[in-house]
Amino acid sequence: MFVIEASNSRGWQWISAICRDQQRAIEFLAAVPPELQPAQHMIEVPASDYPLFIVEDDGFEYGSAELVRRRLSQLRPCGDEDAVLLNVYIVREDFLPDHPGRDCMGHLYHWHITDDALRPPRIGRLLEELDGASRQQPSA
Repeated sequence: MFVIEASNSRGWQWISAICRDQQRAIEFLAAVPPELQPAQHMIEVPASDYPLFIVEDDGFEYGSAELVRRRLSQLRPCGDEDAVLLNVYIVREDFLPDHPGRDCMGHLYHWHITDDALRPPRIGRLLEELDGASRQQPSA
């Protein structure tokens, strides 16, 4: 699996694209406007099929639902109901936004994990949804 990660001079980070096929990722990267090119870089992640789970917390981690379960189990409420402790994305198919190089991650299915998300009954529903997403067949 190939991911195009990006960051800018302000320290903002985002994922510009995710592709199963390297050539498709290269073509997408070539479509990024010249002014955004320096911010982009392609990496290969150790996943061969969808769904791909991403944990965002001072960078990105890629893996299976088990990665998400492990990270959720390590979290503790911080006492600030507005604080986002981490974000979890579920990618079910290639992610190739219409605006190459820009931050379109909000289009991906995701959860903002807050203190409330760590408490029953919400954590139970979140784990059920995580299990369902991990069993889902990838799109053709």
